[in-house]
Amino acid sequence: MLQSIQNSQVLTSPQAYFVPVALEPDRAEAKLFEQVPTAKPLVLRVQPVVGDATLGFSSIAPLVARALSWAEADPENKEFLQSIAAELTWLFPELRRKEFFKAAPELTEIAIAPSRRRLHKESEQILRVTVALGRLLRKWLCSDECEIGVVHAAHVDGMDEQSVRVMRRLADIMPEGGPLILFSRGGEFKEPVVEGLAPWIGQKERRAAMIEGVMQNLKHVVLDQDARSPVSALEIVEIDGIANLGTREKALVEALNTSIEENEQPETLAAHAIAAIEEAVFTLNFPQARAILGRIGERFLEFSPKQQHELVLHLAFAEAFACRFESAAEALQYAMSLADTADEKAMSHFFLALLKIKRLGQPLQGREHLDKAIAMLKDRTDDAALNDLAWLYNLRALSFVELRDVANARKQVLMGIKYNKACQRTPDSIHLKINLLSNMTNLEEFTRQVPRAIERWSVFEPMLKSAAGSFAKHYHYRMGGLLTKVDRFDQASDHFMKAYAEARKSHDLFYAVLIARDLGGVLYRAGQVEEAARWFEACVRLQDEMGADDAISADWVALWYCRWCVTSKTAGANAVKQPLYKSISSGSMGHEGEDQSGANAFAPVEFQFLPRPGTKLNRPFDITNLYWESAS
Repeated sequence: MLQSIQNSQVLTSPQAYFVPVALEPDRAEAKLFEQVPTAKPLVLRVQPVVGDATLGFSSIAPLVARALSWAEADPENKEFLQSIAAELTWLFPELRRKEFFKAAPELTEIAIAPSRRRLHKESEQILRVTVALGRLLRKWLCSDECEIGVVHAAHVDGMDEQSVRVMRRLADIMPEGGPLILFSRGGEFKEPVVEGLAPWIGQKERRAAMIEGVMQNLKHVVLDQDARSPVSALEIVEIDGIANLGTREKALVEALNTSIEENEQPETLAAHAIAAIEEAVFTLNFPQARAILGRIGERFLEFSPKQQHELVLHLAFAEAFACRFESAAEALQYAMSLADTADEKAMSHFFLALLKIKRLGQPLQGREHLDKAIAMLKDRTDDAALNDLAWLYNLRALSFVELRDVANARKQVLMGIKYNKACQRTPDSIHLKINLLSNMTNLEEFTRQVPRAIERWSVFEPMLKSAAGSFAKHYHYRMGGLLTKVDRFDQASDHFMKAYAEARKSHDLFYAVLIARDLGGVLYRAGQVEEAARWFEACVRLQDEMGADDAISADWVALWYCRWCVTSKTAGANAVKQPLYKSISSGSMGHEGEDQSGANAFAPVEFQFLPRPGTKLNRPFDITNLYWESAS
């Protein structure tokens, strides 16, 4: 029987479907189908794959495969497929065997992964994969050829988190009149067990909280708490040659399973486990990270202290990325007890300090860990120690920033620069060099020394000739933001346009939207209101392509306000303004081709709503966040 969540109310969205609790199963099914277009009568069921409850994308992969088969069959989809080829080949590496996908760029080269050194869970890679799969599925399900009227995500309690993430995204972006996305509770999640790691392995409670948060934040769907939905379903049929392609994560997990089955030597088994858990953590598949340790079981005790330390570190990262900070701190303390060398102990102190300073708001306690780590390494002159010391002083600067002690923060950054210069160039040390100089410009920006920050940040300009596009995108955005702060709008807009070009070149729609929006704000302030309107229009169109979100209404407001300024010839700082609300985007201020009379309906009431550009492009990715409850 289809049921509402708690009360018998129709969801407020025009695409909400609701079946009263009192209906018998047959009548409930009939009532549901009354809401579904008769041209699309089929129901497609997505459900957990037996034995793969934690394997990323396992439940959604067959559905993606069907959509991909449809897209490949139509030559008109060529340009669209090229725009998501990097994401598809990242998820399904074997696709590169196909001629069409051979030239696809590597996603790891154009999108930034979470950072171990920064305990930063936000992954551009996973964001882009989630957005790309949502676009592909929406395009297929809304096509004339598709007969699917309902996509039923069944037994979501036992479904892998990556599939839940994509299904939630699909529910958010499905347009009015498109297929219904139906979720139903139920399904069982197998609890992995490892003696000694129980506090961090056990996850039924946290999974239940995560699923509950997803259900409460869904839009445009019926929520059915009965796992035995009466909706007759067309079971997913795999497409030969595509649906059977393995994901990146599956290959690593299979290698681990083979190592376990063949009872390989502890060192070999541990290497497979570390590779698999690292992949799981940095693709934000936290249940898989814990399940990997569950597969290892008692053999964990056979590993060397260094391997045990590394595995528990990743377990702590998973806890931190899932916003379970206290639990992450406990896991890091346990990792400390496993540390066998000064380097490993210093590393544990570093991560404990990072967690306390950046996530728990305990800068003084965090600094104590840093001082202990520095004491362990300060007399060494090898490159590894020098690099670690540079990172430790960089983090020590943050502990002072948290207390608004800019003078001491600056001293710590200079110490970090000193050690960074002394060690050999490696990818890690180069990343830190950029981070240190960026932090110095942050301090200058914070103390209103923006011209000095601009001068310092410009030292990276020569690097742009050989740097990856992702670096250029972030460089130009920050430079544009800093220049805006000193009213150098023409130069700022030039940098924003270069950042936008880099985003479009790599098909990065998420950041392209942010940059276009801020560019519109800069051009408005420069008095180029007509040009600003064009960029707000680009922002709106990009959001429609990516899948509209809550911000699109504000962008419509900015677009129409700029258009009104042009037609009324009152553009500029003295223009009159009026408060406009989100509902305006669904009324006369709507899409191109609709009644646009609302564009002239402004009253002379001042209202500041146009965006002010930021100076850093790094943004939280709510699209990939399944942990609202923990985060709050």
